[in-house]
Amino acid sequence: MRIIMYAVLVVSCLIWHPANLCTQTAVPTIQFTLSSATGGASFYSLKNLVLEERARTYISGNSTLQRGTVTISRSSPTATNPVNIRYSCEYFTVENLDFVTLALSGLKSLPNIGTDVRMLPEPIVSDASGCPQVRTTPAFPTPISVAINSFQGDLNPTIAVGAKQAVTFNAASVNNPGTVALGAGETSATLSFSARFSDQIFQPSKRTPGKQGVRAAIIRLLPSMETPPAYQIEPGNDSIRVILLDPPAVPPVISNGILNQIVEAPQGNTPRTGAISLETSSCDWRADNVPSAVFYDDNYELLNYTVTSERPDWVRVSIVQFDPAIPASSMLVYQVLPGAQAGTQVRITLIGKDGTVQRDGLVRLATAEFYINIVRSLTTSVAQTQEPSRISVSPNPTGDMLTVSGVAEFSGQMFIRIMDSAGRIMLTKS
Repeated sequence: MRIIMYAVLVVSCLIWHPANLCTQTAVPTIQFTLSSATGGASFYSLKNLVLEERARTYISGNSTLQRGTVTISRSSPTATNPVNIRYSCEYFTVENLDFVTLALSGLKSLPNIGTDVRMLPEPIVSDASGCPQVRTTPAFPTPISVAINSFQGDLNPTIAVGAKQAVTFNAASVNNPGTVALGAGETSATLSFSARFSDQIFQPSKRTPGKQGVRAAIIRLLPSMETPPAYQIEPGNDSIRVILLDPPAVPPVISNGILNQIVEAPQGNTPRTGAISLETSSCDWRADNVPSAVFYDDNYELLNYTVTSERPDWVRVSIVQFDPAIPASSMLVYQVLPGAQAGTQVRITLIGKDGTVQRDGLVRLATAEFYINIVRSLTTSVAQTQEPSRISVSPNPTGDMLTVSGVAEFSGQMFIRIMDSAGRIMLTKS
């Protein structure tokens, strides 16, 4: 009889007092959602926001940074009460990234706030270098202070809860988690990330592509520690990754083609030697703000060169450094050898490689060709010859010291190079 009466009481509770006796408060469900990607940023599946640093260079005039947003939200029927959501956010360098699956391995921690502070974007020629700044169109943005290789400096993370103003979003560990506080009526918080400018440098005697490698922020929602739990996490939506890449690699380009050379056929056993500068310091740009070098690499990579002669028995070619203190100071030296036939031309092929390889395995390079035209004699009548630059060498001949003087017909930097008969550079002055 007692059992029957208890059952009646339970049924009556469900019918007449459901609100205050028989129901429980619903537990909010928390999840991540990828919201937006602008400026070239992209999403991969539902868990990865991929950003690239922006290279602001001579060729790349794009100053728009890549940005993306991620939303932390809770189910709206449960938004009447405030809730504190626990999270961890850790920032790493990534040794290996599978570009197909975006699997990460070889993670090494990076700080929330870094100490390696740069002014970015770096102008092509710094005022401190003593060279005039190269003008670009559009003009470079005003550089700002950025602590690279840190969560704050690389990604400029912020968080905005509901309609409130965005504030800094900080890294946090599992053992020392952070908190996202949603107030009564607030259903979501928006995380915003902005990739920085690349730290590439193009200055005299200092050229670097600024490669920092793959970096990744891994953000996880952590379980509620309250009893009963203040929230539950949507299965499969408990984490998000923000992956930061270096600017895309590009091949070098030809900025100044090499003119064909006219060389007199050797008389006797002495070769005819000439040299062509392949690269210049960043001060040596053309008046129209184009690099004076033969090749230009927009990643600011140092180039490696190979050169071949169509007829090495007539024209010998090699690559030398005319200033060991400046890595980007390569010269192409050519020698027209005794026995070279007058009235012929020899094709010279020059290849510049930036040391990078595409995903398909091809090496990034640029190729320039020119001809050595071998003539019997360069002598012409006085009426046909324009006056050359007035240069004198004294004493001539000399045994140890000499003085070179002259009047330049054009403004700009001039080089004097002394080479021996084998084409080896013995002295360079500018």
